[in-house]
Amino acid sequence: MFYELKQSIRCALPTTCIVFEQNADLDYSICNDCGYELPKIGDCSRRCGIELSGGLVMDSCYTSCQLSPPSFDSCTCVFPYVSPIDKLVADFKFSARFDIGYFFSRVFASAFNAY
Repeated sequence: MFYELKQSIRCALPTTCIVFEQNADLDYSICNDCGYELPKIGDCSRRCGIELSGGLVMDSCYTSCQLSPPSFDSCTCVFPYVSPIDKLVADFKFSARFDIGYFFSRVFASAFNAY
């Protein structure tokens, strides 16, 4: 019953894209064009989350991570912290944009389920 109510509300009040504020096509509050254009992260270290380059394997860590290890055991990254992700994070934190939080929670949950 809750799912049907949620779908009815979404049909009556269409969501807008969190990046360009046009009509969103996806259930994640983002349009298809923006979803495809979001920055992608390559392989990153499973320990510190820094993007790997130069043929390093995912279990590798950089020297700085080995000398001063983080206070957590592992890290999974979904996006690099570049535009427009950095602006979305700031808007979520400082402008109470809960639609952005919903988008991030759905994307992160999908990434962690695939992990």
